[in-house]
Amino acid sequence: GGKLKNGISSDLRLPPVGFQWPRVNWPIAYIHVESEQQFDGNSIVNELEAECVLRTLQIFLNHGVKGEDIGIITPYKAQKRLFSREISKRMLSKCGVEISTVDGFQGFTFSHAVQSFNITFYI
Repeated sequence: GGKLKNGISSDLRLPPVGFQWPRVNWPIAYIHVESEQQFDGNSIVNELEAECVLRTLQIFLNHGVKGEDIGIITPYKAQKRLFSREISKRMLSKCGVEISTVDGFQGFTFSHAVQSFNITFYI
């Protein structure tokens, strides 16, 4: 008792069709996007990273993943607004995908979560 258990074993959690998953037996994929974030008031936005997330969303939808099974997560409100605006512009607003900040998704579960980190490292 008291241990958190996963409802699906990793061998049954197959990568979405149509998406080039970097490691098939790995339940998470990171995609590097070479771009810089911009400030939008007190928040942060990264348009190129948003485009990558939206292309991934389109691939999932085109290959049979239901919109209500997809959550787009971002730490920034400006990025959330950009996603909402672009999804509406691309006529995807009725697909059922949820978009929110990390805090807004507390307690939610999705079979497909796409996270936009908006991180720029300077070395």
